[in-house]
Amino acid sequence: MRKQAGLLFLLKLLKIPLNILLLSLTAKYFGVSIEKDVWLLAFATITVIDLAIWGPINETFRTKFITIKETESQEIAINHTQSLITYFVLFSLVLVGAILLLPEPFSQLIAPDYNIYQREILVNMLYFVAPMLIFNQLMQIGISILNAFEIFNVAEISSFFSLVINIILLVFLANSLEIYALVFAQYISMFLLIAFIIYYLNKKNIKLITFRNWNKSFSGFKMFFIFALPFFFPYFFGQINGVVEKVLAGKIGEGTISILDFSNRIPSLLYSIIISIITTILVPVLSTAFLKNDVEKFNDEFKKMFQLGILIIGLIIAFICGASMPLVFFLYDKGSIEKQTLIEISELSILYAISLLGIFFYIIFGMALLSSQNQKKYALMGVLAQVFVIVLNIMLYKIVGKYTFPLSIFFSHLFFGFFMYRRYPFKKYLKLNLAKYLFTILFLSASLYFLKRFIVFDNNILNIASTGILMLVILFILAVIFNLEEKKILFGFIKRKIKL
Repeated sequence: MRKQAGLLFLLKLLKIPLNILLLSLTAKYFGVSIEKDVWLLAFATITVIDLAIWGPINETFRTKFITIKETESQEIAINHTQSLITYFVLFSLVLVGAILLLPEPFSQLIAPDYNIYQREILVNMLYFVAPMLIFNQLMQIGISILNAFEIFNVAEISSFFSLVINIILLVFLANSLEIYALVFAQYISMFLLIAFIIYYLNKKNIKLITFRNWNKSFSGFKMFFIFALPFFFPYFFGQINGVVEKVLAGKIGEGTISILDFSNRIPSLLYSIIISIITTILVPVLSTAFLKNDVEKFNDEFKKMFQLGILIIGLIIAFICGASMPLVFFLYDKGSIEKQTLIEISELSILYAISLLGIFFYIIFGMALLSSQNQKKYALMGVLAQVFVIVLNIMLYKIVGKYTFPLSIFFSHLFFGFFMYRRYPFKKYLKLNLAKYLFTILFLSASLYFLKRFIVFDNNILNIASTGILMLVILFILAVIFNLEEKKILFGFIKRKIKL
């Protein structure tokens, strides 16, 4: 599993420079503006609807598909999936039609404080983004099927080419299409990924697309729906949480939604590397081990991914603690954002980075519960976590302001992640060495935060590079002192490369 994780990690690393360039271009062309706020609000709303309705099925699909494939047959699993896709598309068409027919009341619901001019921009944007509901579901189910057959790199290959195309489109179309250049680029990315999925399904002889014997019955959809039913509540509250955050941010002041988006982009960009690897690889592997009652393999694979994940999360937190200011000024200081706003984005970036630790605990122990058929416990913890975030945001946003949102994410997810750890199926035999990993993260982050207040260069790139070098040196020392398992893997890799 580590080899597959390593390949995905490499593919994601290759995309980082492209993501950074795209992020910088977005700041250059659109900055902190009402148009950018509207794009983020409309896109986030469609994503909210998508996840609230289909997210639970998407999250549980791989576990159920693998169970059917292992206990019955691959043909039966594919047949049920065809039924699922049929009703995915039909219900999504109804939702898209409702949004397109009633854009005004819909816009009032998601942006009650917008004036006539702002609402007009939002309504126009909704017309363009609503159809994304359909295409996104086709993407999600296709990726999940490929993952169930241990094909993990399709989305990464596709997104690499999509990023290149998006950058080209943004450069050439931003001045003519303005904010709608982002919409056009998003559609291109979706169509490209769907094309890759179809290609790999055919290449691996996965007979999903069979028009002659396509299963149109409701039974397959019903089966996946019932299996995912406990997760509809946490997903519903999760998406309500997203809407509440955007509404509260809008009340703080114009441009706040964009500020929070820019602040969270850098941590999220780095975090997506590890979290997508975990959700892509860990669930199929743990589900198979649990079905075979292989406790040793279940714990061993979980431990490896947990330790690798928490170490990478620690590096992300430490790096952003040391380099948030030069990173923000390097990416966003294009003349369209004020200096004080850039400083706020820098401070918020550190808090969003720290919040990743809570999210990681929540996600990885949630995946363990899901893989061990404890989806109801996971679902309950999910509901409580999202409700707690909403409550904290409503209570504190007038007092703490913009800083409320990353703090509420951190405390809520860490708290309920701990409760899920307590319900881990084989906790008695699980040894995670958590204390030394947490101390490594704390010491590394604090060291970089304070050192980079004294070691400062006049060039942003030099500041970023020096932070990376300092981080690696301190990490190496800590890895030797604490004898971290990942140190042996790294040394082994270096020795093999030297021999070659």
